[in-house]
Amino acid sequence: MQASGYQVKTFDLNNGWDFTIHSNMKMLRQECPDFVWLAPPCTIWSPLQELTPRTEEQQTALLCERDYQEHVHLKFTRRVFEEQARDDRDAGVEQPARAKSWKTSTFRQMTNKGWMATLDQCAFGATLPDKDGLHVPIKKPHLARDHDHLPIEGSSPGVGNIAKASATYQPQMCKEIAKQIHYHTYTLTDTPAAAQHHNQ
Repeated sequence: MQASGYQVKTFDLNNGWDFTIHSNMKMLRQECPDFVWLAPPCTIWSPLQELTPRTEEQQTALLCERDYQEHVHLKFTRRVFEEQARDDRDAGVEQPARAKSWKTSTFRQMTNKGWMATLDQCAFGATLPDKDGLHVPIKKPHLARDHDHLPIEGSSPGVGNIAKASATYQPQMCKEIAKQIHYHTYTLTDTPAAAQHHNQ
């Protein structure tokens, strides 16, 4: 977006912004951005969490952590999304397509006020090395159509955890998202804010 002449500011935990702190939320409201891209933490909502054998105690801990994340991060996301829409500004929300967060009551209420879009990373050239070092498109293997895909599980040489590595936004995908944000924000009029997710 910056390369296209937009003024862009980043507010996230990596540069000291914690929106559980009320003063930080107040500063975001003072900025009144035309568009906000929201990407709350998604690891805890991954279906891969269900693949890990857990004791009853560990399962209870997972549910408690998800409850906390919903009440803190997901509700904050929905609040910003709705405030943007209310004030005739725009927002996008990103989570993996199969993340359990989409099934929470918090996000269901939000998605009813916007529209959904699914981006497949492999369509934008996203690849990771398999166990033999051969770069393979990223996508769930059971969704493959005309070529093989790398399962989002385990690890690969040079990149480590595949699920973590696949969460990195691909440059071509970022360019397409930026183009659509521009089109939605400055070309279309009287349209709702957008909820967005991607396949990994």
